[in-house]
Amino acid sequence: MSALIDNQYLAVIDTETNLLNEVMSIGVVIAQKNTYHIVAEKYYIITPECEKQSFFGYALNYYTPFIKCEREEAISDLRSFLQNYQVENVFAYNASFDYNQLYELRDFTWHDIMQIAAYKQYNP
Repeated sequence: MSALIDNQYLAVIDTETNLLNEVMSIGVVIAQKNTYHIVAEKYYIITPECEKQSFFGYALNYYTPFIKCEREEAISDLRSFLQNYQVENVFAYNASFDYNQLYELRDFTWHDIMQIAAYKQYNP
């Protein structure tokens, strides 16, 4: 699918790390800016980092489909995925954490959604 023009999409990204603070998974959802309608999503399980001790390693394979690959391949595919939809804005809960973990994506504009997402009255 070719992306529509006008930068009408945004991305929400979440990472999970192992106990060595290495990224072991990356989830991304691309949505339309005006409606928040999800148009695409991907989930990467990073190897060998996913095999190290972690708090949430047991849950990595629950979401399907997933792509299990090394970090370099995940980042390359993720970057292409975002560029295909002409995404410029990336949103994340505690964005500074994910921004630092995904240093290869620092050329995107990052936004923190913690203040809204943490409070149910703002996030139905």
